[in-house]
Amino acid sequence: MLDEPSPVELYCAAQVRAIDNQAIRVLGCEGYDLMCTAAAGAFRDLRRHWPQAVRLLVLCGPGNNGGDGFVLARLAAAAGHHVRLCALSPGEALQGDARTAHEQMLEQGGVQMADWHDDLPEQHDVVVDALFGTGLRRALQGTAARMVDAVNRARAGAGEAPASPVGVLALDIPSGLCADTGQPLGPTVVADVTSTFVALKRGLFTGRARDHVGRLCFHGLDVPVEAAREQAVQARLLRAESVRGLLPRRAASAHKGRFGHVLALGGNHGYAGAVRLCAEAALRAGAGLV
Repeated sequence: MLDEPSPVELYCAAQVRAIDNQAIRVLGCEGYDLMCTAAAGAFRDLRRHWPQAVRLLVLCGPGNNGGDGFVLARLAAAAGHHVRLCALSPGEALQGDARTAHEQMLEQGGVQMADWHDDLPEQHDVVVDALFGTGLRRALQGTAARMVDAVNRARAGAGEAPASPVGVLALDIPSGLCADTGQPLGPTVVADVTSTFVALKRGLFTGRARDHVGRLCFHGLDVPVEAAREQAVQARLLRAESVRGLLPRRAASAHKGRFGHVLALGGNHGYAGAVRLCAEAALRAGAGLV
């Protein structure tokens, strides 16, 4: 389910990266500034959907998705949350904005760094998935795959030690999900909420995305419309308001003979419900006589 308001245009992952880069040029800002804005939006989503959450576990990957996680961890610690963080890569291996985010998080303090031992280190209220974003093109393996499996077990309340399920917030896209097709590439996070940024990715709405995305929250990060003008829209979301204007208003004196007739054939032994559902659907769609 997509929170409102949000755009209807869908783009592939490469286009979203191009929009992101164009926005940096148009706005004259640094990529790290957009990263901080994105993480702040995701942190608001966390507090809105889990207002009682205190203990957070943030899982960070080696790229900019992990950078979003470092910033969110810093913001959460500053707000008084108990934050534990597991990173796939050591700080010295990080580059660019992700390294800046990691350094600023350590400089502020308040985030407990933890090693990964193939299961969640302790019970948490919310796990933040900041492992991999839209650039992923292969199945997760090794430690990353084990992290994803542990997150999904914890969400289902099926960890090694029985415990209440935890909430899962994914940053930009659930790790393991293809941003273009919506198909899992291998082990894939099942999120309760996904905070996505800049533009809507096609893979958040296609394939098996609905099994993994949960509630989708969009943050445009104040990216100007001009940043997307060079990108051809891949698809558009169909909403009720999109088609409402195409349906003519019916006069109070309208007659059933003016709105088409439907004949539903069916009702074989054991399948009577199918024809009934078909008939009801036709009536709800506006057929005059069924």
